[in-house]
Amino acid sequence: MALNKVADKLPWLLALLLVQPVGAAVEDIRYVNATTLNVRAQPSVGAPVQARLKINQAVTLRNSNGRWCEITASALERPGYTDCQYLARQALTLAAIETETADLILELNRLAARSRHDLPSESVDWGWAYEKSPVEFQRIFEQLFQQFEKHFALSPSLRTYVDYERLLAGLTWLPAHSLKPMPGKLEALYKARAEQLRAMRKALTADFSSGSTPLVRRAITATLGEVLEARQAARYTEQSRLSQKAERSFFHDERWAVGWAGGPLVGRFKMPLGQGVGYRIKFDGNSAASLADVFEMAKVHRAAVSTTFQREDSSGDLSRMQTGWDGKFEFVTLATALPVWGVTDKGLVRGQLRKVSYGGGSCSDGSEATNAELVFPEPVAGTLHAAFISSVPIDPAQARVTLKRRTWLEPLYSDETTFSHRIQAEIDLDGDGVVDLRTTIKEDHSVSQRNFPQLAGASGSAWRGWYLRPVAGWYEQNIYQLEVNENGRWHSLSLYNLVTCT
Repeated sequence: MALNKVADKLPWLLALLLVQPVGAAVEDIRYVNATTLNVRAQPSVGAPVQARLKINQAVTLRNSNGRWCEITASALERPGYTDCQYLARQALTLAAIETETADLILELNRLAARSRHDLPSESVDWGWAYEKSPVEFQRIFEQLFQQFEKHFALSPSLRTYVDYERLLAGLTWLPAHSLKPMPGKLEALYKARAEQLRAMRKALTADFSSGSTPLVRRAITATLGEVLEARQAARYTEQSRLSQKAERSFFHDERWAVGWAGGPLVGRFKMPLGQGVGYRIKFDGNSAASLADVFEMAKVHRAAVSTTFQREDSSGDLSRMQTGWDGKFEFVTLATALPVWGVTDKGLVRGQLRKVSYGGGSCSDGSEATNAELVFPEPVAGTLHAAFISSVPIDPAQARVTLKRRTWLEPLYSDETTFSHRIQAEIDLDGDGVVDLRTTIKEDHSVSQRNFPQLAGASGSAWRGWYLRPVAGWYEQNIYQLEVNENGRWHSLSLYNLVTCT
């Protein structure tokens, strides 16, 4: 009877053994942690390259001898060999690369501090690290460039491109700092990294309609501050627990927006008949990174982006711009098609962003203006207070726009007074009573001897006894700002703070 029971269970036992063989080997999966990885036919540097694998591509490790790993992968017709140091047990992430970059920058700062003991408290001079410890300095700089290139390979970004160019500009500055010629190894590093910028520019023209590309919502160098804050927060957990939680808004978690203030910054331009009504909105910026959010928004909406670059010699009056690593100014234009919302007196109107360009700061006279080109089906009624793009759909029927106006006299200096006029638009996107976006359009006007008493009287008792005295000059300080309430905290999407450009 016992034999019969075993016979009854035998088919089930056989099936289990077929599904999960006893002692079956588990595949050793590794991931490429270099931007590109050569796979060779033999475990030798001189062996022919049979394939090149991209970053984060999964491979199966068959065996290794310490330096060389034999691997297989879906992209390989047959097993090949590669350097084991470029294979990792886990796939790379943007956050991990950013943290590694922050640690390298801290290491470079410590090297500079060891090289010079009288460093000013407000800055760290990497030039001293380069001069006193050139070998160590070059090692860190080489690793920094590698992290930037990995970051860009995982997700092409204008932010990473601009940071990479600034790092290259820092490398250009160092020989001038020490008044010595650039060493041969450092010059080779400089030339190789400068050549990489060309490939980056090509990669910034892309079609995101297929697949999912990670977003780059912050500059890779900005991570340093966040890493330090996180480490400090671990020491002050009690204080972080006591911090007040802000009110939740429409833009929370993975929801975000990019946009620009309007009002007087808006101008019309001609469009071909039947293709809508075109508007340009000027905005301020100090590098190509001011277009980075638009590039990232194209990833969200799975849109194509065509990025063009124009480099010009450092001539003319280009306010607030820094020349690049090669001594030239760089202007950037993104051509794309993204859904945009215009904020009007009555509510929201839907349009399309066609192009956004960076051509210098608010007072620059570059060949390309810094503006966004929008197209609406019909002329916008009233004032276009702002325009924005959302990462998630919006129901315009739920949106509420509230306008607030105020005028007042404002002293700038002891001898100068302005007549200020401000219009604020508060936008509640989902009708829950919480303001999600707000614009501030503030303009100053000069006050004359003749109209000052009348304006002062209208502004209240605080101005009684005031008299306008003759002054040497007067400056307007016009502010055009769009802010977003993201995760319950306000921050600026665009700020055009114009002090007369003279």
